[in-house]
Amino acid sequence: MVKHKFLHRVAVFLVVALSAAALANQASAQTTDSSDLSTQEVTAAISDAAPVALTGAANVTTDTVGAAAIDTTVSGVAVEVPTNPAAGIQIDPVGATPGIVVGLPSAAEADRAQVVQTGVVAYSNNDGSTTVPVVKDNGSVSINTVISEAAAPETYAYPLTVPDGARLELTTDGGARVVGADGEQVAVVAAAWARDAAGNAVATHFEAAGTTLTQVVEHRADGVQYPVSADPWWGRQFKVSSTTANRIAALLNMGAGISGIAAAICGPVPCSIAWGVAAGIMAIGSGVIGWCNARGRGININVAWSGHVWCTSR
Repeated sequence: MVKHKFLHRVAVFLVVALSAAALANQASAQTTDSSDLSTQEVTAAISDAAPVALTGAANVTTDTVGAAAIDTTVSGVAVEVPTNPAAGIQIDPVGATPGIVVGLPSAAEADRAQVVQTGVVAYSNNDGSTTVPVVKDNGSVSINTVISEAAAPETYAYPLTVPDGARLELTTDGGARVVGADGEQVAVVAAAWARDAAGNAVATHFEAAGTTLTQVVEHRADGVQYPVSADPWWGRQFKVSSTTANRIAALLNMGAGISGIAAAICGPVPCSIAWGVAAGIMAIGSGVIGWCNARGRGININVAWSGHVWCTSR
């Protein structure tokens, strides 16, 4: 995979949604081993547990002939998904070097990749779970886990290869982040969450050890109805107050340029990357900013590896 020279900090983003879907008819029912799941069943399982997981899968060459099942550049992000899961997923945003490698759960015991559809492969972990990476057309990568039996693990570890001097740490809101050697936030994962088939919350949390992030999903707890889905989001996320969001919308309505928007967000967004984020906000438009702030609680500004910017409600 081609490595890109470092041009600007704003490109250093990681979006990897790590999701777990536990599948069974009843919590106590006998289920089939994940090695028996067909690719069609894997697709159906993910679609049922987390309908958005396969949305936006990239239309890219996907096969299991060589070392890489997927080796492509999407929206300015070079992504290599290996045939052998032990190699990990390489993600190189344009303008950043070195890239980040995301290790996969149970990779040493897992089978080689099987093609699910374009942009999507699956690795049977031979432990009642299947890991399913999805390369998205916005340059992000979703890493889903399908749990096909109650005997499957409740912990899913993602060892990260990060830039020199960077560290992984948990955040007070239940999420985690990677902080660079200079103290700046490199990547963030939103607070862990999981829900069962009835829409009830399932106990879940993150643990960090070194540069390995582990999600614990307590899917064996009494009363949990399967399937259970968990979907943390990796990237950069900045919390903006309702007052600042309204100011951004007003500036956009008045035709303010990038410099004006950058000045408005400098603070909630590190000033060193505010210019690049401001360009993305201008592409969103005032209407979307207003919609995200409809509840008057402020907004989250999310930034993907590719530099794609979008907002969500707080």
